[in-house]
Amino acid sequence: MDRLARITRRLKSLTEFQEVVRALQAMAATATRTAEAALGPARAHLDVVQAAAAAAFPSAEATSRHHPAEGRGPAALLVLGSEHGFVGALNDRLASRAATDREPHEAVAAIGQRAALALEEAGLPPVHRFEIPPNIKAVPRVAGMVTGELAWARRLRVLHPRLGKGHRVEIRLTEVLPALPFAPDRRPGTSHPLDRPLRQLDDAALAAGLAAEIVFARVAEALIETIAAENMSRLLTLQRTDRNLRDRLDALRQEERTLRQEAITEELIEIAAGAEAVLAAETEEPSGDGAGAGVR
Repeated sequence: MDRLARITRRLKSLTEFQEVVRALQAMAATATRTAEAALGPARAHLDVVQAAAAAAFPSAEATSRHHPAEGRGPAALLVLGSEHGFVGALNDRLASRAATDREPHEAVAAIGQRAALALEEAGLPPVHRFEIPPNIKAVPRVAGMVTGELAWARRLRVLHPRLGKGHRVEIRLTEVLPALPFAPDRRPGTSHPLDRPLRQLDDAALAAGLAAEIVFARVAEALIETIAAENMSRLLTLQRTDRNLRDRLDALRQEERTLRQEAITEELIEIAAGAEAVLAAETEEPSGDGAGAGVR
């Protein structure tokens, strides 16, 4: 019975843990869907700002005159990962890719505490650490804070996870800064064609403002893609955990049933043995009385 009691207690604790895992799965699935729904508006915002910049400065040469491509500080690599665990090897993949693709003298910054820890273990301690937005509504605030803190960078590249085909998590490396001028292969399309705008600012101020907004929009897009990828990684990890728990619970329930059946069988054997003893005693008792009467 001690073994059966231990298994029963184990079943109870694992069942409670499975309920927690399934609740976390539901939360991760909801967060993934919310982030994916926010990607459309975020990309539309970036598209409009880039189209405005292309309309205001139709040539790279014109942009360069008013907005130098390089700033004063060093180049920076911004790595976006997860804030919490249960994401499998996501942060290790990011750190490995950062170690491979980081350029000499490129400073490293991190968004996500688990990503920062993985970078440290890979020998790339971040010079800046930021938290992943707790929800989509916080993305603009965090994107603004990040772009403000990294304003010193003359060049900024972003390494982050995103969802690819079939919801597979991919690692993407993009150049965010310089935002202007547009390289020939990075000029925006015509989904939002704009005529040459009426200017209220001088060219230098307009170029600086548009460039800052483009950087903000690109970082915001990367944050949303990271949130979607993080939660998808967490969902897949939790699903694997749930399957393992289910298999373990099935095995324990089978073992519990076997032990209960063995306990019932032992009880039946004891009852049968006791019944046999009673019947034997009842059978022997009359013959004993007869023998006593004959002696008297």
